Formats: sequence, structure tokens, C-alpha cells
Amino acid sequence: MIKRVLKNFTGITGGETLLIISSEQYKTIAVSFYNTSVKNQIPTTLIIIPDTTKSSFLPKKSLTLLIKNADVVFFFLEKPVLFSESSLFPHLESTRIISFCGVNEDQLNRICNHDISTIIKKSRKIADIFSIGKNATITTEDGTDLKVSISRFKGNAFSGKALSPGQYTTMPFGFCSINTMRGVSKGKIIANGSFTNVGLIKKPVAMHISNGRVNRMFGDNEAKKIRAQIRSNSKPLRDIISIGVGTNPYADFSGHPFEDKCAIGSLHITLGHHESSSSVFSRLHRFDIIIQKATLKIDSMILLKNGDLKV
Repeated sequence: MIKRVLKNFTGITGGETLLIISSEQYKTIAVSFYNTSVKNQIPTTLIIIPDTTKSSFLPKKSLTLLIKNADVVFFFLEKPVLFSESSLFPHLESTRIISFCGVNEDQLNRICNHDISTIIKKSRKIADIFSIGKNATITTEDGTDLKVSISRFKGNAFSGKALSPGQYTTMPFGFCSINTMRGVSKGKIIANGSFTNVGLIKKPVAMHISNGRVNRMFGDNEAKKIRAQIRSNSKPLRDIISIGVGTNPYADFSGHPFEDKCAIGSLHITLGHHESSSSVFSRLHRFDIIIQKATLKIDSMILLKNGDLKV
């Protein structure tokens, strides 16, 4: 599986360099990748960083230089690395990056050992639909009714492959997302699937949305845990940041939100703060609400019907 990821998902050759950055928590899988790449005569550097909640581990310039000078970079961390918002990484045009988000080898075996051409094609098509859309409506039979504006934003397809310089993707893979306009989202969300750092939601949590953010929340223990998450930073993380759809039939819905949102037919809504910025090791500042059996309409087109992808 590891050899397949190296070859098929990055296209790395013996003349290129690989940088692997991993937290202690994912050291085992990171070392497995290191050993396989070295065995295949790929010049590889492995950096293990301690698990911590501090804002950073390495000097910003040092980290930037290491990444900039590598052809391919793998991150093994609990959360995805968001380069698009970070001023730390302005010069990554020549680097291919895959962020492995809380994955183990069993997960990678399950989702990578297949022909993924259909997933890629479907993901790109949905991203195109997102890009030309203006408004999105999300509903469920148990009460979700959310309206968001996606006008002027571009849809993104995360297909697992980083074959071209400057390309960034994630593992698990197989989802599309698009940002939402600030201060516009309104309605109600019934969280019935899973939530980042909370896991599976046993009893649905109701969230009331106005002016683009969560203003009220109702529920039992899960609601308390979610409140604690969104209040964990200096600014409450209540803004509706983006929405997305899963396209991977090999991803399981198991309470691991990053894989959950890749499961085909799942819908996710990302909470955060529009003014927050990301660094590689910053405290988690975005959270995914995974919703099952949702209906998603982009303008007049039904993209998802009760969890059934129509593309």
C-alpha cells in the first residue's frame, strides 16, 4: 500500500526528495513510509515532533525552508494542514503535499487499494458545479434547513493525488468543498452524524444559524462537548466557513470526522472563524459537522438527495 501511495498518488521518482513530518502519535506509520521510501532509493528526511497543544514546534523560517526545498512533503498529524490561509507558506509552487489526517495503515489499505479514477472524475465534476453555483440549500428529514451563499468562490476537489508542483491534497480523500460567503448563512442545522474531536453523535444536536454563524445550540452531552470545542480559542469558532460532499465509496462512516466527510453521500459543514489564520501546528481552529441523509440543492439542481449522490 505504501509503495502504491508513493508511486500513484505523488509520482515521486528516485531523483526527487521526500520530507515526512509526523507527530509522536503517528510515528509508527510515518516510520513505515520512511523505510519504504528509503528502500525504493528515494532521498527521505523524517522529522518527529512531540504531541502538544502549543502553537508551534519549529521556527517558522526553518519549517518553511524545509518544505520549500522538498519535492514531496507528507504530514502525519491529527488535523489537516491548511496552507491556503497561512502567511508561513508563500512559496510552495514547486512542492507537492499530502496531509494524512489521523489515519492508520488499515484505513489507507481500505481506501487506496482501488481504482480511484471514478472518485477523481466525480469529485472534479462536483467541484465545477460548486464553482458555477450561487446559492446552496441543505435540508434533512429531521429538521436541517440551511441556506448559504457560495457565489464568487471556487469549488475544490480533494482526490488524494498530488502529482503536479504546488498541488495539495489530503488522506483520507474523496470530497469536494466550497467556501461560503461571510455573514449570510441562515437557518437550522441538525447535527446527526459526527463532529471533530467529539466523534459519533448519538443524540442529534440542533444549531440555529443567523448572520452566518451559530447563535444557539440545543442538545445533551454531545452539545456540551461541541460548545467546549468552539469556545476553545480566543474567538468563538461559530462562523459557517464552508460546505462539502463526500465522494469515496471506500471510506467508512465510523466517527472519525475526516474520513466520515469522505464517505460517499455524506455532507459536511465546517465551523470556524473567518478571520482565523492557520499554521501547521496551531490549535485546531476548524471543526466539521458531518450530516447523514442530507439533501443538497445548488441553485435549482439537486446534487444530493437523502444522502444519495446524484452526480
